[in-house]
Amino acid sequence: MENNTPNWAPQTPPATPPQKNPYKTKYFIALGAAILLLLIVVIQAVANTSDPQETPAPSATALTSTNLQSGETTPAATKENISAAPTTTAKVTKPAATESAETRNCRKKAEQYLKTLSFSKTGLVKQLVYEGYSKTIAQNAVDNLDVDWKKQCALKAEQYLKTSAFSKAGLRTQLEYEGFTSSEIDYGIEAAYE
Repeated sequence: MENNTPNWAPQTPPATPPQKNPYKTKYFIALGAAILLLLIVVIQAVANTSDPQETPAPSATALTSTNLQSGETTPAATKENISAAPTTTAKVTKPAATESAETRNCRKKAEQYLKTLSFSKTGLVKQLVYEGYSKTIAQNAVDNLDVDWKKQCALKAEQYLKTSAFSKAGLRTQLEYEGFTSSEIDYGIEAAYE
């Protein structure tokens, strides 16, 4: 008997590789790009960071009594050079090795303040006490700074005149309130009104 079944077997389609999820591929590409970008930003940040002790202090040669870099003296304060650099640089007169750690930290805090703001000697001591230092430590730290307090007064007077209208008498009263001495105020008002 003959077999009437065809000699061919049903053919199955060839096996196809499984389809990749297109969203997973895009996700991994985006994740890789984000990680790469983050890595670049971190590397740049680390490369641009420098030790603060290696960074020179902002120049305030027009306002300090002595240029700390070269030892040159500067001209007297005028309205132009007061406005040119709103801060002054304090110079330490006492060797850091003889200071206590707390006094050194207090002195550094005082120097930071003087880089950005103008203070009277008593005003700076009060600010340091407010920061939590004892009055004795604050006074010792401020006493060991070489600061031209007359120029600090001129800076403060200029700041007041930029923000508000003052008569000379009113400005004198305000500077007295800030803790400047009479001779510092005379100098500051003269310089600010030039």
